[in-house]
Amino acid sequence: MFPGGSSFLVDAHGDLLPFRYHQGDLTVWWSVPGDASGDSMVDLADVVFLVNYLYRYGPEPCMCEAADCNGDCVVDLGDLVYLLNYLFRNGLQPVAGCARCPHEDCLPE
Repeated sequence: MFPGGSSFLVDAHGDLLPFRYHQGDLTVWWSVPGDASGDSMVDLADVVFLVNYLYRYGPEPCMCEAADCNGDCVVDLGDLVYLLNYLFRNGLQPVAGCARCPHEDCLPE
């Protein structure tokens, strides 16, 4: 287990699958690399979410490690460019990031 309740499992292909849990809570949900908006899909909504978060004072991602799609432990313009390249230019698939949000108790609604 990693700090903040994040853990990783390995899928059938050997890829890391991040997930988060909260002690005492029965809810477990997966963090999908590149899914900044938290809707379990990686699409244009994630690009818009990142633009709003980074440049328009929008809400921070509930799972910052999902928004850290280039895996450099920071959610910034690099993740936005990485995600755009993945979605529209056949770029590399988002990776399980390591960024941490200021809060660690964000639960999905």
